[in-house]
Amino acid sequence: MGKCRSSLHDAIAVVAGRQRSCRTQPERVRHQPAVAIVAIVLIAGVALLVAVLGKQRHSATCSGPPPIAAQTPARLLRALEGVPCLASGRVVYGAKDSVGEQLASLDPIAGPGGDYLGVYDTEFGEPPRSSFRIILGRSSDLLHWAPVRVLDPVGAEMPTLRQIPGSAGYLLAYEKIGRRGVHFIRIRYYASYAALTGGAPAAQADLPVHFSRFSNGTPALVSVDWRGGPRRSLIGVLFHYESALDHGKPGPDREALGTLVGFRHWHAARDSAIDSLLERQGFLGSHGDRRQFTFGGRLWRVYEAETQFNQFSTWHVLLHDVSARRLYPLLLTTANGRSSTSFGTPTAQVLPALGGRASALVVTMYVFGANGRPADAGELIYYQPLATVRARR
Repeated sequence: MGKCRSSLHDAIAVVAGRQRSCRTQPERVRHQPAVAIVAIVLIAGVALLVAVLGKQRHSATCSGPPPIAAQTPARLLRALEGVPCLASGRVVYGAKDSVGEQLASLDPIAGPGGDYLGVYDTEFGEPPRSSFRIILGRSSDLLHWAPVRVLDPVGAEMPTLRQIPGSAGYLLAYEKIGRRGVHFIRIRYYASYAALTGGAPAAQADLPVHFSRFSNGTPALVSVDWRGGPRRSLIGVLFHYESALDHGKPGPDREALGTLVGFRHWHAARDSAIDSLLERQGFLGSHGDRRQFTFGGRLWRVYEAETQFNQFSTWHVLLHDVSARRLYPLLLTTANGRSSTSFGTPTAQVLPALGGRASALVVTMYVFGANGRPADAGELIYYQPLATVRARR
C-alpha cells in the first residue's frame, strides 16, 4: 500500500508540474503543438495508471480477513489494529447522528429488539462558552445512529451505559461539571428500557471527588452486583483524577478505582499499578479513558494515554491484558494512512452481530487529528465479525 501511494503521489506531482509550466508559458505551448499532444498523451497515461493502481490498492485493502474464529490475544490485536477499509461497510469516520450532530465518546450496547443502544456526547454553543450534553441513541447497523433522548442537557460528557445483569434496568455513568467547574462522576439507575428512553431515572448518585481539587471523570463500569436493587448493590467503577503540579496548577490525569455501595457510599483508591505500567512504557502525560471487555474468556481493557502532558498529538490507545498485566500499544492506520495521528476515548465490546446469528468486536475511538484536521478526524466506529462466537458481557 505504501509503495503504491508514493508512486501515485509522484506521478500526480509530475503532471501538476507540467500543467504549471503550461500556465506560466502559454506562448510556448501555443506554438509547439507537438509538445501539447505529448503532454495530453502523458496526462491520459498517468490517469490510466492512477485508475489501475487505485483499483489494485482498493482490492488489496478491501479484501479483509475472514471472520475471526480463534479468539487469541494475537487475533485480538490484529482485530483492533486492522481498521476496515471504507468499502467493507464496517467502518465510519467523523461519525454524525441522523440530525447532523458530531458524535464523541460513543459507547454502544445490545438493544432489546435486536438493534443497538448507545450513549454519546455532543458539543453545542460557541467556545469558550460551549458545553456538552449526553444523548441516548439507537442504531440498526452500529455505524449510523439516531438520537432517542437527551439524558443530560448541559455540562455532561464521557458517558458509559450498561444493562444490569439479570435485570431489566440500566446503569448510566458519566462525567458531570459541577459548581466552580469541578468535574465529578454521576451514576444513574433506570429501572427499565421505557424509563431509559423516557429519561426517567429511579436513582442517582453524585460521587464525592477524590485525590484531586480539579476533577474526577471518564468513568467505566467494570462490575455490577445488583442484589435485587440499588440499595443493596455493589458497583465497581474505574475513573481518572486530575493531579496537581508543584505550582498548584492542574497536572496529568491518573487512574483510580472505586466501589459504590448501595448507591450511597463511595470508596475509592488510586490505581498506582496501572499508572506505573503506563509510565514504564513511556506514557508520562495523562492517563485517561478506559473500557473493560471480555474476549476469548479473558478480561481486557483499552486505555488512552499521552507520552507528553497536554500535547494532544501524543495521545495513543493501548490494549491491557488484565490477568497478565501486560500493555500492548496499538498501531492504528486510518483510511488516509495516518498511523501516527493521535487517538483517544476508546471503547471495545463483543456484541451480537447484525442479524444476531454471530458476534462482532465493536470498537469506537476519537481521532483527534493533531497537526491539522485530516479527513478522518472525529469519532471512528468499526467492527470485526467473529465467527459463531456468542457475545459475552
